[in-house]
Amino acid sequence: LTQQAIELCDAPPKMQVPEDVYLTLGASLTGLCRFEETLQTAELALRHYPSSAHSHMARGNSLHAVSKHSGADRWAEAVVALRRGVELDPSNEIYKSALKKCLKEAPAGTAAKAAALRKKKMEEMEAEEELKQAKEELSLLKLNQFVVDMAGPVASAIELAGTLAK
Repeated sequence: LTQQAIELCDAPPKMQVPEDVYLTLGASLTGLCRFEETLQTAELALRHYPSSAHSHMARGNSLHAVSKHSGADRWAEAVVALRRGVELDPSNEIYKSALKKCLKEAPAGTAAKAAALRKKKMEEMEAEEELKQAKEELSLLKLNQFVVDMAGPVASAIELAGTLAK
């Protein structure tokens, strides 16, 4: 039922699905050992709530479960997501415990892989931000050029309007 509610909210006209709906669906899917679907739900939550510690933790816990139960090597991603959740809510002991548990169960070398993955993600985010700033600067330059280009015709139009008004 929750899955149907999310699908209805994603259909036009789109409605904002509360974060708790995604988290509740994810918890239900986890209880059914449907870990890939749990991960998809967590990623949807994260797409809509990117600065939420809960959504990062849901993704991290989902990746942990996928790694543990399916044998997929998603451990480093799990650690990165769990660390981000802890960073966003550093006083939450449950989040810290989940991160420690994941690191304990992960294969040797996961922490180093996670650090490299996080560094790569940070570089990608910085590159995206630089691109965004460059696009904004280009837009401002184009706007400035438009204003300069239009200054002559506007001045002529004002002069003509003044002449016609006399």
